[in-house]
Amino acid sequence: MIQQREAIIKEFTFDVVKVNSQGQIVEQSRGQNKYFVEDLGNEITLEMVSITEGTFIMGIH
Repeated sequence: MIQQREAIIKEFTFDVVKVNSQGQIVEQSRGQNKYFVEDLGNEITLEMVSITEGTFIMGIH
Protein backbone atom coordinates (compact mmCIF):
# COMPACT_ATOMS: atom_id res chain seq x y z
CA MET A 1 0.00 0.00 0.00
CA ILE A 2 1.32 3.45 -0.96
CA GLN A 3 1.19 5.98 1.84
CA GLN A 4 0.14 9.47 0.73
CA ARG A 5 0.92 12.63 2.65
CA GLU A 6 -0.71 16.00 2.33
CA ALA A 7 1.60 18.49 0.58
CA ILE A 8 2.71 21.52 2.59
CA ILE A 9 2.05 24.57 0.43
CA LYS A 10 4.59 27.39 0.83
CA GLU A 11 4.93 30.84 -0.72
CA PHE A 12 7.95 32.47 -2.32
CA THR A 13 8.74 35.90 -3.73
CA PHE A 14 10.55 36.45 -7.02
CA ASP A 15 11.71 39.32 -9.24
CA VAL A 16 10.66 39.73 -12.88
CA VAL A 17 13.01 41.74 -15.06
CA LYS A 18 12.37 42.76 -18.69
CA VAL A 19 15.37 43.78 -20.78
CA ASN A 20 15.70 45.27 -24.24
CA SER A 21 17.84 43.86 -27.06
CA GLN A 22 20.91 45.55 -25.54
CA GLY A 23 20.32 43.86 -22.19
CA GLN A 24 19.28 47.06 -20.42
CA ILE A 25 16.52 46.76 -17.83
CA VAL A 26 13.31 48.37 -19.08
CA GLU A 27 10.85 47.05 -16.49
CA GLN A 28 11.00 45.42 -13.06
CA SER A 29 8.32 43.95 -10.83
CA ARG A 30 8.02 41.59 -7.90
CA GLY A 31 5.73 38.58 -7.80
CA GLN A 32 4.62 35.96 -5.33
CA ASN A 33 3.58 32.36 -5.91
CA LYS A 34 2.98 29.03 -4.19
CA TYR A 35 4.91 25.78 -4.35
CA PHE A 36 5.29 22.43 -2.67
CA VAL A 37 8.06 19.85 -2.49
CA GLU A 38 7.37 16.22 -3.40
CA ASP A 39 9.66 13.59 -1.90
CA LEU A 40 10.45 11.03 -4.62
CA GLY A 41 12.55 8.83 -2.33
CA ASN A 42 16.27 8.04 -2.40
CA GLU A 43 17.03 11.63 -1.28
CA ILE A 44 15.41 13.04 -4.45
CA THR A 45 12.85 15.86 -4.27
CA LEU A 46 10.78 17.62 -6.91
CA GLU A 47 9.70 21.24 -6.41
CA MET A 48 6.29 21.93 -7.97
CA VAL A 49 5.30 25.55 -8.67
CA SER A 50 1.76 26.74 -9.32
CA ILE A 51 1.25 28.18 -12.83
CA THR A 52 -1.93 30.16 -13.40
CA GLU A 53 -4.02 28.77 -16.25
CA GLY A 54 -3.35 30.51 -19.58
CA THR A 55 -0.14 32.25 -18.47
CA PHE A 56 2.53 29.73 -19.55
CA ILE A 57 3.73 29.77 -23.15
CA MET A 58 6.38 27.26 -24.18
CA GLY A 59 8.43 27.56 -27.35
CA ILE A 60 9.36 30.33 -29.72
CA HIS A 61 6.89 32.93 -30.98
